Amino acid sequence: MKVLLSNQYNTNLKEVKTEGWSWGALFLGFLWYWIYGMWGKGILYLVVGLILLFTIVGPIALWLYMAINFNKEYYEFLLDSGYKEHDSNTSKPEVKETAASYIKELEKLALLRDKGTISEEEFETKKKQILNI
Repeated sequence: MKVLLSNQYNTNLKEVKTEGWSWGALFLGFLWYWIYGMWGKGILYLVVGLILLFTIVGPIALWLYMAINFNKEYYEFLLDSGYKEHDSNTSKPEVKETAASYIKELEKLALLRDKGTISEEEFETKKKQILNI
């Protein structure tokens, strides 16, 4: 089952499987946990794998266990990290302006200043307003 998770500001949405098989965890083992930022689990499985290295069935069973449980563990890791299930009725907050719009606005002001339409003081005042300084 796939679930949509969002951080506290609804700015980062992640679609996460909550169960099922993980091919990445099967082929990369503990490295797959590290790739997804789960350092503690990755180190735990590395140590357990090294201990079980002297048995024949142990490492294979551990890798299968990681492949079967990775999606559930990653889902729980995200919930512990502050993510929550995204409510589709809640939209992303409106971002007033992006960096590109700031740049465009400042370029327009600089052009007006260069043409002499506005003074240097007016330019600086408006620039501070745009940049919230």
